[in-house]
Amino acid sequence: MPAAILRKLSRLAPPEVRRVAVGLLTDVRSLPARIVDPDRRGEPWSVIHDVGDGDYRHVGRQIARWLVRFGGLRAESSVLDIGCGTGRVAEHVTKVLGPQGRYLGFDVSEKAIRFCQARFAGDPRFQFHSIDVQNGFYNRAGGIPEDQVRFPADDASVDIAFATSVFTHMRLASVETYIREAARTLRPHGVLLFSAFTLEPGRERSPALPFQPFEPGSAVVNPRAPEQAIAHRREVLEDLVRGAGLRTDVLLRGEWHPPAAYDGGQDLWIAVK
Repeated sequence: MPAAILRKLSRLAPPEVRRVAVGLLTDVRSLPARIVDPDRRGEPWSVIHDVGDGDYRHVGRQIARWLVRFGGLRAESSVLDIGCGTGRVAEHVTKVLGPQGRYLGFDVSEKAIRFCQARFAGDPRFQFHSIDVQNGFYNRAGGIPEDQVRFPADDASVDIAFATSVFTHMRLASVETYIREAARTLRPHGVLLFSAFTLEPGRERSPALPFQPFEPGSAVVNPRAPEQAIAHRREVLEDLVRGAGLRTDVLLRGEWHPPAAYDGGQDLWIAVK
């Protein structure tokens, strides 16, 4: 079947079907590497919970490196992983955190959280929670509206909070809630890192991501499934960060629209409380 037809069918399919199909394709493509590399045989299958493109361990290691470089991750840090998926970052954070360090991850996928809980069982530094938050792409039947969620972390209990490939699937009202919740959990001088597709003059779309106007301040690739890939205007995101009591420290432009300032696909925001 021609690739163009496959892409069209993918756009028409319900989000649940599309995610399973993409996850299955990712799993099939990973088989040769899993056979050759014994370390990859324990990786979770993407049909459990699709966490996006790329080598599972490579991407997890990459994000953990950003936490060290841009977030100041140290042995004693307390970390909040917003949308932790199947734990691809947690696996590499274990190599940085010491006995006093703490990691809390949560996700809308119960299957992903069960996988993490089993994988990290016996390590008191790591906790994982499933919260039934509604999302148009990942959890349409969720019982908690995205703009009403409360993170499973206490006030001022976190040194570093991060959300990678999360706000790229959320509308602005939900992004605002998540940024405010992250700010609530951060200690003074704590750091929030999040990735986004950031719309600026001259950076409105790319061949792989042909964004088109959607809601005020946002653009999407597929209006039938907006949360599949959604971008937000820079000035709007800056207002949300500022409104949550944070300051934007750095914005690193990603590879989705060259030239890039770092080795990530999406733009990386670094905000400080």
